[in-house]
Amino acid sequence: MRQRLPLAFAVPLLIGAAQPAAAPEACDDARENGIHIAPLPIVDIARDPIPIADHMPVAHEVVQIATEGWLLGSALRVPGPERLVYPAGTPLDPDHGRAPGELCLPLARPPFGLIPDPERRGPGAYVQPCLADMDGDGAYERIDIFAGDSAMHVPTRRLIRSETLAVPQSLVADPLGLAASRRYVHREVTAYVDGPVAAGTIVRLRIAHAFQDQDRYDPAGAPTSSFVAGADGTSVYRLVPGPPHPVSMTGNGYYGAANAPDATIVIADGAEVMVGGLKFRIDHYGHGWTIEPQATRFPPWVHYGCDGRSVELGGLR
Repeated sequence: MRQRLPLAFAVPLLIGAAQPAAAPEACDDARENGIHIAPLPIVDIARDPIPIADHMPVAHEVVQIATEGWLLGSALRVPGPERLVYPAGTPLDPDHGRAPGELCLPLARPPFGLIPDPERRGPGAYVQPCLADMDGDGAYERIDIFAGDSAMHVPTRRLIRSETLAVPQSLVADPLGLAASRRYVHREVTAYVDGPVAAGTIVRLRIAHAFQDQDRYDPAGAPTSSFVAGADGTSVYRLVPGPPHPVSMTGNGYYGAANAPDATIVIADGAEVMVGGLKFRIDHYGHGWTIEPQATRFPPWVHYGCDGRSVELGGLR
């Protein structure tokens, strides 16, 4: 049975300004996309006075969005000669080559048990178990075992057998979402100064956002998960926690939203302005003029559509 954690909520990606409701055609386009988790805060806005200067970023926030992912709720011993064992917490991926709904465990490469089939012991050979929920009750009672060779000019993959599990396997929602789908959404406010930085000068604040996909690539030197020999001759999948993926603060191709217009403010001690639902204050110190965000987070600006299968980005509704 799938058990949802609090963070596993609904949310794919319609880039642009938030609308009151997703257009019907957009929902039609997104109907095959998976449910997404709620956005996770990654980088908060720093509450520090920032010297006013032209093209100066004055607020930066990052949230992660991802398709809903699933983990094994308990240890699983795969029936068959491979003698594979997966611990609780092992992540699963959708099987894009078969019917929707099947979830696959990490593939195993030789050696795994004493397998006489020579076709399954080459350098690119692998075995991969996938779980299937046959009756749609949320418990996975069938396991399909595939064998393939990823080293061939045309990679192969074939179903070698299906087994019914003695105890249906339960899953829990991954609070970080499906690893391969993780994206980072940046939101940044930049100050543009028309003239010298002095009392009476106009400062324009522009809000924009950008995306990054760096979680799709493992950091250099990151440990990888593998199988280790079990005491009873099994091959046990070893969960190796990797370091957090670094979040670059540059983004990639910032652009603004139609419903988040620029704001302007005249430099004066104590002057305040709102942009993107976030208040900024200007103050004068001995070393010059500064601008400071008055909160560590923007108001909510990622909105759900299409029954949790799309994300709309924009300002307040």
